[in-house]
Amino acid sequence: MTKITKRVVDLATPIAEREVFVWDEELRGFGLRVLPTGAKSYILQYRTGGRRSQARRRVIGRHGVLTAEEARVRARRLLTELADGFDPALRRDLGREAITVSEIADLYLRQGPALKPNKKTSSWTTDRSNIERHIKPLLGRKIARALTAAEVAKFQADVAAGKTATDVKTTQRGRARVTGGRGTAARSLAVLAAMLQFAVADELIPANPAKGLPLLKGTKKERFLLSAEVARLADALAAMEREHALSANAAAAVKLLLLTGCRRGEVLRCAGNGSMPSAAA
Repeated sequence: MTKITKRVVDLATPIAEREVFVWDEELRGFGLRVLPTGAKSYILQYRTGGRRSQARRRVIGRHGVLTAEEARVRARRLLTELADGFDPALRRDLGREAITVSEIADLYLRQGPALKPNKKTSSWTTDRSNIERHIKPLLGRKIARALTAAEVAKFQADVAAGKTATDVKTTQRGRARVTGGRGTAARSLAVLAAMLQFAVADELIPANPAKGLPLLKGTKKERFLLSAEVARLADALAAMEREHALSANAAAAVKLLLLTGCRRGEVLRCAGNGSMPSAAA
């Protein structure tokens, strides 16, 4: 029984002057197409419903952009849409020319968790926050296919400058204070890049204008522990040692870091050669 896996894809070889197809026997209609040039794409072959049923073949994505398992997840999603009466090819042809960044964001948030099952729920919550508070306000109405790298770079700069900063009342007593800054801008750009790459893989846009753009580096913050915080840390270390949740050596290393102000690497090097680092000036 043939199942399209990375190994099967790697072993598939091109033939001059004609396409090669490898069909998955586990998921009907899911396949791999190999062009004479050696380019490989995942495809889905299906028939539309109704009285005028037609055979269609949809390219799911290129191998390298998608893995075999990611393509399989997309194929199952498309088959679900077919079962609900939607023609994915027709939807794509009618909608991709005018699809906005906001619409891609909604698709990414709705379909992304199934495509990235190992990504934490808290990470998706953070992504949604960056999308709703920064990406949509600045870029949401733009046609995704027309978005340029210069506009994406300006987006990061605008978020860093605080152009999306706001203070919103969320509940009777609660408020959401949205600030900008370099760190927020970098995280928002990372989410935007992931969104647009999702759209490229789904053939909604031809290229990702955020790809390769450098992320801004956040400003480092330094804060010294208060006496009460030092006491709580010491109590926590002692409790973890008693419960064997932390080794004595690890606890000693944390205390050494606290007392000397040395860098972690310095403490690890000293532990290896048996010497004692001097106290930080």
